[in-house]
Amino acid sequence: MKITSKTTLMVVAVIVALVIVIFAASELFVKEGFNAVEDEKAMQDTDKVAYILASDMNMLHSVTMEWAHRDDLVRFMSGAAGDGPPFIDDAAFEQVGVSFIVLTDVEGAVIEGRSYDGEKGAGTPMGEALEHHLDSIYAFPAMAIDDGRVLGVLMLSGTPYMVSSQQVTAKDGTLLGTISMGRVFDEQEIARLESLSLFPITILTYEELVAVVSPELATGNVGQPFLNWHGGDLLGVNSPVVLTAPTDERMEGYVFVNDLYGDPAVILKVEMPRDISLQGEKTTAYFMGWILLTGLVFGVILLGLLHIFVFSRLSTFSVRMEEIGDERDFSARVPEDGDDEITSLSRSCNVMLRELETSQNHLKGRLSETEKQYQLIFNSTKDVMLVNRLGSEGDGEGNKNAFLGTFIDINDAAISSLGYTREEFLTMRPSEIMVPTDIEVMRDRIAQLEATETLLYETELVAKDGATTPYEISAHIYLKEGEPAVVSTARDITERRSIERLKGEAFAQIEQNMVQFAILNDHLRNPLQAIVGLAILNIEDQEVVDKILSQADLIDSYVNQLDRGWIESEQIRDWLRKYYEFK
Repeated sequence: MKITSKTTLMVVAVIVALVIVIFAASELFVKEGFNAVEDEKAMQDTDKVAYILASDMNMLHSVTMEWAHRDDLVRFMSGAAGDGPPFIDDAAFEQVGVSFIVLTDVEGAVIEGRSYDGEKGAGTPMGEALEHHLDSIYAFPAMAIDDGRVLGVLMLSGTPYMVSSQQVTAKDGTLLGTISMGRVFDEQEIARLESLSLFPITILTYEELVAVVSPELATGNVGQPFLNWHGGDLLGVNSPVVLTAPTDERMEGYVFVNDLYGDPAVILKVEMPRDISLQGEKTTAYFMGWILLTGLVFGVILLGLLHIFVFSRLSTFSVRMEEIGDERDFSARVPEDGDDEITSLSRSCNVMLRELETSQNHLKGRLSETEKQYQLIFNSTKDVMLVNRLGSEGDGEGNKNAFLGTFIDINDAAISSLGYTREEFLTMRPSEIMVPTDIEVMRDRIAQLEATETLLYETELVAKDGATTPYEISAHIYLKEGEPAVVSTARDITERRSIERLKGEAFAQIEQNMVQFAILNDHLRNPLQAIVGLAILNIEDQEVVDKILSQADLIDSYVNQLDRGWIESEQIRDWLRKYYEFK
């Protein structure tokens, strides 16, 4: 893989890794931050609904407290006479916007109680549910007697009411009773809450919450009423809030509202759009898109700058070095543009090329001298020297058979001895200058030569004119330019064979002379013994006999010398026969 591709992959990998890390960080920190902000805002918005409800109930309490201080009401409850308070009529209900008004005395007995149907626009007698519940209003007024006031939610026949109760006292502080007002918690109140909070609101019971949402959310927070007084006019809101996110676009908040006795009453479901979360996702998407686009732009710019300032110069440097290597022209140089690490590399390579050029010129000189010496030695020897390639070919059965290829070099002695020109030799094979009998055994000789890398044998070579000459050939395998080749030194042994023939003839003559010497010794001793015997027997002159005997001894000593010479000659013959293979 080229460095450009590697760098491109590295840049792409870095950009992808950067995008992954930033995306993970966005999901982990940015998106979670948006979600946390959204949860906090949703909690505030849901609490806002609870406080709007508490504000409405507090307004109801203000109306109740105002009515508790009305002079006509105080006079009515002080006298407790007449057909009823004239100020509690349909107009009064419409004016204060309540669903019922109840007056009780200090014993908890109902003095007056009326209800109002807002849809019909007419008052009605106090309902049985309210009348039944008033049995515990003290319980209910007992709380009023103790605290001076009651404010909260009351469930009547499964319908929630906002209820406010205030003590009515005379000018001297005497407790006259209580006034209680209630407003039904209906769609009109929900619409008011929606208009003030700007969120869709649904009123649920705990049973509906269990069926629709989740049992875990319906546990409530029993034991504490929705509103508590904390001395003076400080009103405390006790409303647990739970958030859920049923969809990616919508979040729901649940306001748990308990009644006056701390029992579960109603639940307000507030639906809020997940604008912050969606905006966070859009921001993250835009941010990731810009990061990706920026990474791609910077990646392209980076790759472009790298191509201009690095890759193109490296490519030029690489191509130039390959050309120099292919041409083996160490006198060439690579460009040295710029002043950076690539320039330093180019300078170092040029220094190396100069040294290689110097070394190459030196080697060329040495090689030229060696070549001249080789040619001088190769052509000055009187022996025939032949160099040929060593090839191989298949036999069709998966085996390789070696053969001697064409001649690649011959010396002058080969040209003069065999009569072929140099050009003719360079197109010929050794088999073309061998006698037919040697061609048949050549494969075995090549196998032996490959096994031992050297071979000495005798053969006869055929000259261009057809004359055959005996040669002793010494063959060796060596590598010529990485390919196996065979150099053969052929020495003319015609004279040596003639000398061996003459030596054999001389040895045979010597053996024949030795046999004749042995016979001659016997022929000399026998007449000599006869002469000595006759001299002793027939010659009376002792002096003559002595002379004859002395000459006979002299002749016998010569014969003995001949015997010793024969013995020595026989030893020499045996030595020659042993070491020179004379027969």
